[in-house]
Amino acid sequence: MNSNDEEILNKKMFINPFIVFRINSEKTVDITKEIIKYLILNKNVNSIILENFNEINNNKIFDNNEYKNKFTLFNPSNDKSDLCIIIGGDGTCLWANHLYKFRKNLPPFITFHTGNLGYLVIYNIENYKIILDELYNSKINNSSKNIKPLNNSILFEHRHLIECEIFSIKNHDCKNNDLENIKKTDNLTSIYKCSALNEILFERANIRKKIGLSLYIDETHLTNIYCDGLIFSSPTGSTAYNLSAGGPIMHFDIEGLIINAIRSEKVFRPIILPRGHKVTVKGIKGYPDSSCTKDGMGRRFLKENEYAEMWLSDKIINIIILSKLSKKRETIWKEKIINSLGWNNGFKH
Repeated sequence: MNSNDEEILNKKMFINPFIVFRINSEKTVDITKEIIKYLILNKNVNSIILENFNEINNNKIFDNNEYKNKFTLFNPSNDKSDLCIIIGGDGTCLWANHLYKFRKNLPPFITFHTGNLGYLVIYNIENYKIILDELYNSKINNSSKNIKPLNNSILFEHRHLIECEIFSIKNHDCKNNDLENIKKTDNLTSIYKCSALNEILFERANIRKKIGLSLYIDETHLTNIYCDGLIFSSPTGSTAYNLSAGGPIMHFDIEGLIINAIRSEKVFRPIILPRGHKVTVKGIKGYPDSSCTKDGMGRRFLKENEYAEMWLSDKIINIIILSKLSKKRETIWKEKIINSLGWNNGFKH
């Protein structure tokens, strides 16, 4: 590809942005309207994609209907967005990933916070004009992490997702720890699939009784766990529910899966598995069905005649880092850990 081709390619980037924002914040809605107007008037976008038009009425953004054809309703099964603009916090990022559940390759995310710092939101919304100008004037840098980026390049922070698939066993007459024989039968039906940015959580729905789960790694029975919950966390989710449950913090560049129990009856230490391993859980007879959620959403129950498989996905979210306006990726991550956990407070040398 010659320089002219690259220039044309970059001119065509980010012309169909999908904007995801906090609808319960009047300040966020107002600033989102400003960003929409700025993109349409200054960045020559083809369309602005929105989840719904209830909170953003284009007649309130422009005095007439001249730009009405610029607005498109988000279609999860046939999405054409080439950029996702996040305005809010980490929860807004999780919701955006949920909306993209039918899409195999996700567009890059550029994330704005509205005052509350998070692990996934990078830029202050008050600087949106500077950030968007730099974004649309930059080139994607595909260099190795060890190569110094160009001053006007776009870098990506890769965030791996966790995949989960639940199977139903038609003739459920096998022992709990006989998973290998269960998978050899023709009586399995895939009934549920999802992906999570933070974690897949199995927890008790009955407040009086713990859940019992058989845990397998690559079809080898590891142990039975009797607990309030079992967390399967990505590196991104290591600073979320996993951290609250005493789990380790994992750098986002590490391709690993964390298994962590909540208030286990027996001693259970968190386990970190490299990518490529598949973990399975199955309910133990006599214990209540566990409630399964992904990133706190989509609650369903894992029944006695079902089992769930989890693994670190090849599917990733690319969070945009603008090298000219951002600190180094490592510096950003370290500062967010220090500030979010309140480390070093009160210690001055």
